[in-house]
Amino acid sequence: MKPLTQKQFGSLRRKRLVVCHPLAFLDEHKIGLHLDHAARILPEKIDLNSNLSPEDFDEIDLRHESLLPGRKYLGTSTQHISLPGNVWGLLHTRSTLARFGIDFFGSSYYVSPGFGAEVPTPIVYEISVSSKTTGIPLDEPVAGLLLFTSDTDTSLWRGRGRHAVRFPFSEYVPSEGGQND
Repeated sequence: MKPLTQKQFGSLRRKRLVVCHPLAFLDEHKIGLHLDHAARILPEKIDLNSNLSPEDFDEIDLRHESLLPGRKYLGTSTQHISLPGNVWGLLHTRSTLARFGIDFFGSSYYVSPGFGAEVPTPIVYEISVSSKTTGIPLDEPVAGLLLFTSDTDTSLWRGRGRHAVRFPFSEYVPSEGGQND
């Protein structure tokens, strides 16, 4: 296992083995991830035995509204990503934001091999703040993605990387007419 460089990523991209659009590197190894302005607020009560839908979540516009401590928000990256079975990643909140008590990942900092293999998919952020927060920088990266490659295909999905159907962001799934079967 070794970190993927910009040059190696570019080679995989030209071969159409990886997708990251739009793409901007923070350094030789890390891809910068931006945050979309629309986020969802987790309800105060969640029953995992019921079928929740996106409508059960209130939406917030991060351009105009504050994030509050004690609440959890779900957001998405503006980047859509697809990885082959031998590439996986680690996510981290940019340190300039983490120092202010902002966390974008909670426990979800691992990107599995084969992520978005069928449909390039945004990263889902689990956003929490320690103080009332406004002015999240939507025009610059809020997180970094460090990719690693291995010599063998370690994909758990085996070509079924339908991460776009993950609740509550199912609107990223293309319509049936647009899929290639």
